[in-house]
Amino acid sequence: MELFHQVRFHLFVLSILVVGLNLNTVGNHYVLDDRKVIVENPHFKDTSFISTYFTKGFCEGIFSKCAYYRPFVALSYLADYRLWGNNFRGFHLTNVFIHLTVVLLFYCFVFLAFQSKTIAWVSALLFAVHPIHTESVAWLAARTDPLAAVFILGSMIFFHFYLERDASRSQSPWEGQRGFLQSHQKSAFYILSLIFFVFALLTKEISIFLPVLLLGYAYVFNCLHQKKRLTIKHLFLSGGRFFYYLPFAVFVFLYFIIRGKALGYLILGEEPADIFWERWFLIPYVIWEYFYRILVPYPLFIFRPSPVIDSVGDVRFWGSCLFLIIFISLGMLSRKTRLGIGFGMLWFLISMVPFLFIVVFSDLGPDERFAYIPSMGYAIVIGCFYQWGRTSMKVQGKRWMHHGMNGLLVITVILFGVFTSVRNQDWKDEIVLWDGHYRWVPNSPVGHNNLGLIYLERGELGLALSEYRKHVGFFPESSSGYYHLGLVYQQMGDLEKAAKAYHRVLELGVGDRFTLYNLGLIYKEFKKLDKASHFLRMSIVIDPQYYWSRLALGEVLFDSEDWAGAFEQYEAALTLRENDPISHLQLSRIYQELGDQEKSMFHYKLFLQNSKNAKIKKSEG
Repeated sequence: MELFHQVRFHLFVLSILVVGLNLNTVGNHYVLDDRKVIVENPHFKDTSFISTYFTKGFCEGIFSKCAYYRPFVALSYLADYRLWGNNFRGFHLTNVFIHLTVVLLFYCFVFLAFQSKTIAWVSALLFAVHPIHTESVAWLAARTDPLAAVFILGSMIFFHFYLERDASRSQSPWEGQRGFLQSHQKSAFYILSLIFFVFALLTKEISIFLPVLLLGYAYVFNCLHQKKRLTIKHLFLSGGRFFYYLPFAVFVFLYFIIRGKALGYLILGEEPADIFWERWFLIPYVIWEYFYRILVPYPLFIFRPSPVIDSVGDVRFWGSCLFLIIFISLGMLSRKTRLGIGFGMLWFLISMVPFLFIVVFSDLGPDERFAYIPSMGYAIVIGCFYQWGRTSMKVQGKRWMHHGMNGLLVITVILFGVFTSVRNQDWKDEIVLWDGHYRWVPNSPVGHNNLGLIYLERGELGLALSEYRKHVGFFPESSSGYYHLGLVYQQMGDLEKAAKAYHRVLELGVGDRFTLYNLGLIYKEFKKLDKASHFLRMSIVIDPQYYWSRLALGEVLFDSEDWAGAFEQYEAALTLRENDPISHLQLSRIYQELGDQEKSMFHYKLFLQNSKNAKIKKSEG
């Protein structure tokens, strides 16, 4: 009974800590991908799209391409929208609740696994207050890792109960009703573990590491609970255990088939396979980077630069290899002496593997959110070290060292908690977020580009101009930077500088429809109708369905008195936007110039009928 009260007290304190530290995220606005993923995405607002969550990629309705298949994340956003509408506070409350659920499940799993409230308390406490989790909690679009962690921990807890029933069943000398019930309980727990694993796969791709972790936990369970030290071979093959793990492997295989059908490819998409051989030597360094970042979570900021190691001769490569060798060696030694420490190290390394592919195969840096699940392994290692150290100090009578360990734990929790609360406010809005990025990466081209876009959307053109000038100064080959610089100049009325910026985009080999369209508008203002016509026609060649290019080209040809050409463009515009009032108005003007008053009046009536703009009606009526 006393143990029950202590566990209940621990869960209560953990709940208060998680909610207290993260409640300040509720007032944070949508940032980065939040608006595009949540607010502007019709697929997460209507239950009629639910089937597409399972048959299409996660980015359906958001981006043209992405390598994500995450039906359960999509369902979570749909549920949030049904509860809260577009109120960002409700979405943030859900993120805090998911994180709280993960912390409580993590405590329960560690307690069940090691039968130690001390290990469970210290591990869950450090995980609950760790500042590296702020990105996963405060950023709505990054809830994927916490949600996957809920199902991963659920699967592991049910797998523990399955192993427990399996052990008691094999040791029971009697049969009968009780044995029958135990057998059914064992099957139920196994099936539930398998179901939660499938849920985890449908939440985020990194969950594929779970079967290996379950195999490692089965070894720990046999050593700790049954007092048997088995070889991995015996653990995997004896007693038909191979068939216990086979369904997990089958579901991984089926998952890749379904994911491949939804996305159009199995794993890497269009990335060339030889990239791996060019960047494989980044793997040890990325592992070291995450280990250090979890151990010393400072400084923390978004979009950490991608690590650059040019060759295996780089000292960082050999230093990180040495770290990895020492880390694995300690884990192997711990397998024989401190099982919990070895299991925590295994958790960290195994759960890191999927993220290594992300960093190695892309330009992403070691982002904080990727450490969410691996940090559980770190927390288990610290929890086991703490219990081992405290027990050793008591046995040796070194009470002062025992109190010192308690004091260090309290100081760490306080520092982590304060840093978490402060770091949450870095996600208040995008300007605050990027300002925090600048503190550590002052010459970041990505930061200047994104902050410039924010100011541009807000109409603060002077600030936007300053940011984009800095961006192209640090990154002179950025076509996006020059395009947005052109937009700023165009909105400020400095058309010559705008044209110069757009021409720089073309020099960089990027001839998109928007750049060509804007150049066409500028030369139209300059009364250089031939050039305007040239760029607008190029825009239409790239995208014949772009309505605004058709409309602008029609106006240019109208001003050039090319009635047939203008007529053709306005007719094409009407095929793109049926009953478009502007096209009808322009066609009315063309027929008026040609002297066909009947057709001119016909289109003018259609213009009045379809126009939704009262000002246009009044000025042209």
